[in-house]
Parts: sequence; structure tokens; C-alpha cells
Amino acid sequence: AIGTPRIALDVGDDAVYFDNPDLPNTRSEMALPLRVADDIIGVLDVQSIVSNAFQGEDVEILSTLADQVAIAIQNSRTYERMQELLEKERPNVVVIFAGVNDVWHGKKGTNPTDFEADLKKMVALCKAVDAKVVLATLAIIGEKPDGGNKEDKRLDQYAAIALKVAREEQVTPVDVRTAFMEYLKANNTKDDRGQFSSKGILTQDG
Repeated sequence: AIGTPRIALDVGDDAVYFDNPDLPNTRSEMALPLRVADDIIGVLDVQSIVSNAFQGEDVEILSTLADQVAIAIQNSRTYERMQELLEKERPNVVVIFAGVNDVWHGKKGTNPTDFEADLKKMVALCKAVDAKVVLATLAIIGEKPDGGNKEDKRLDQYAAIALKVAREEQVTPVDVRTAFMEYLKANNTKDDRGQFSSKGILTQDG
């Protein structure tokens, strides 16, 4: 797979189309990659009995659906792996530190409602093996200390969600984001052009 959507407007004329005996009436088909970050974990295949059924706007709408399906599959796999590890290792303490990629990936990330639900699921898995949970907020994307980083508002939102879950689930919170921002306010000074550094103080990639 090359990781790009593919449309067969008329499967009878498409040399790549696979003639599926279970769907003999298919006339047009759209295949979209299920992508998580740089990994393709599957394909969402949509078929129609009408020729030329798919247009550009259909690609956009179904691509959004494919992203949501990919996230759901990846989350399910993550929970399964986490549960297996917890049951095998039986840790005394588990630190949950998540969220940056959920913001960084934008529409392909996790929305705030699902992010909160996912954190609660992870906390529940830890409690099921009697592990003490430490729930850390996400940190930073960009190092400007004045709110000038592109994703600051969303990062603050997701950090607040993590702290809310910690309170509600009565687990130990660690506000990593606030600690990072306070450090940057004290150590990121403006250069000769009056600009703050966007990276290189706490991170190398911002």
C-alpha cells in the first residue's frame, strides 16, 4: 500500500480492481488507508452498485471516517497490550503520560471527549490489578513561554482534562505542562530581535 486513497469509478475498466465473488454487483469502489502516524494498519473499502458513485467530497468525508476507524482500532490494540502487560507484570505503580500526539495530529488525533474517556479506561485497567496510578498531563509543543505556540490553547485544554480525570478517579496528578511552562518563563529569554526561542531549552524538536 502506498498510503493514498484510490478510487475505481468503473471497476469494469480498472485493471487493479479485484473481482470479489461475494459482491458481484460492484460498479465503483473507493479504498482508503487506515493510518496511525506513519503506519498503515488497514484499509477502509467502500463499494457501490452505481458507476462513478464517488466524488472529491466523498473522499474528504470518508477519509475523516477512516481516520476515526484507525484511531479506534489502535486504541483497542493499546488497551489489549496494556491489559496483558498489567496482568503479567503486576506493577505497584503505573505512570500514565499521554496527550501530545493527540493534539499534534489535529483531526487525526483524539478529540477531547474521547481523550477523557481513554484516560479513564487506562486508569480502570491499572486499578484492576491494584496498581497505584500517577496521571501526568501532557507537556509542550513549542517552547515560547508567552502563549505564542500554535497549539497552546489545545494543550491547556488536554492538560485540564488529565487533571480532571485524576481528581475524579482519585489518583495522583502530576502537572507536567505547568512545570515545563514555568521553567520556560524563567529560562527562555528574548533574543536581540525580541523573539523567544521555539526549541532547544527543554526539547530539541520543539
